[in-house]
Amino acid sequence: MGRAQAVKLGFAGLPIGVVPHPFGLRTRAEVTTMAEKLVQDIATLAGSDATK
Repeated sequence: MGRAQAVKLGFAGLPIGVVPHPFGLRTRAEVTTMAEKLVQDIATLAGSDATK
């Protein structure tokens, strides 16, 4: 859904971080691990050129 919206708004190459769902069945440790990975992904994406 995020990718489709980015394309519609003219940002087809916009980097998008992905968060696995659902959270309800995950332990606190699993959510912490997911969050740590997402922080790393966002840091990587922030360094990319989102205007392509």
